[in-house]
Amino acid sequence: MTQSKVPDDSPNQATTLAQPVIGGTEVTNVSGAAPASARMSWVAANRKLVLFGGSLAAVLGTVGALIALGQTAASTEAQAIRAVLVQQATVDAAMRGFLSAGGIDQNPDLNGVRAESDRRLTQYRDALAMVRKHEAVLQQQQSTLASLGPLSLGDGPGSALDRRVGVARSGLSQADQVLTAAVDQSTLERAVFETVLKEQQMLDAIKQQQYMQADRIDADADHALLAAEWRSHDKDVPPQTARLVGYVRLIIDSTDFLAIFTFRNQADPLAYWRSELNSAIGGYNTLSSDAAAAQNNDWNTTQYGPRVAAYGSAMAQIRDLGT
Repeated sequence: MTQSKVPDDSPNQATTLAQPVIGGTEVTNVSGAAPASARMSWVAANRKLVLFGGSLAAVLGTVGALIALGQTAASTEAQAIRAVLVQQATVDAAMRGFLSAGGIDQNPDLNGVRAESDRRLTQYRDALAMVRKHEAVLQQQQSTLASLGPLSLGDGPGSALDRRVGVARSGLSQADQVLTAAVDQSTLERAVFETVLKEQQMLDAIKQQQYMQADRIDADADHALLAAEWRSHDKDVPPQTARLVGYVRLIIDSTDFLAIFTFRNQADPLAYWRSELNSAIGGYNTLSSDAAAAQNNDWNTTQYGPRVAAYGSAMAQIRDLGT
């Protein structure tokens, strides 16, 4: 079969060189069909548009989620500030109770002393837990809004809400310090009280010549005093309180040695520890007197009175700024 020829001057010459021959008839382009390269370019472009559209949707979704996060944080902050104001009376009562409280041993009944000690500690601890909860919430939400930048929609750093939160956190910080001191001092006071009771039991056992029993009670006294010794040198405890706790430690240790050397009938060490005991009791009596208690109250008023006032001022300022 003879293949048909195309004249040299045919306009299709360039294309027919690349076109196959089927059954002696050349295959020509169908009018209006896009070249393969053009179709591939269109598909690639379409894929890019799809990917771009998906990426844009993802970005918009992320932005929306961040805005929602900021709105949630702002709402949580506003609610926390309202809660701070609602619970101001509870916190203020605990702080003022601490500054005006007398010693727990004013009640001659032991059960009455313990009940009053428990009441105070519960009041202080509950108020402190409340304050710290508010501090944590406000700090977390303020940090969240700060990290969102413009997406916080006007509630970030420098905003009216941010200023209220700053004032609230400042006031809560003052209350935190006062109530921490209240818990520490009340815990120390209770530990000293319980240890002194154990000391009296040791002395009673020695009088009854129950020296081994006195030694066992000393272990209980030692354990009871630990809570006071852990706190005695803290900065939120009156300085002379550390000396008081030191005397209590010397008292129970001297009494224990008194029991041991009385049992062993060793005169010289017995005389030494009896002298130590009498000296420690004298120091304890001085630092547990009404005059010493008044000095401790004055110290607390000087240290924490201004902080109580600063807390009250912060709460008033929040109300002025609006909630």
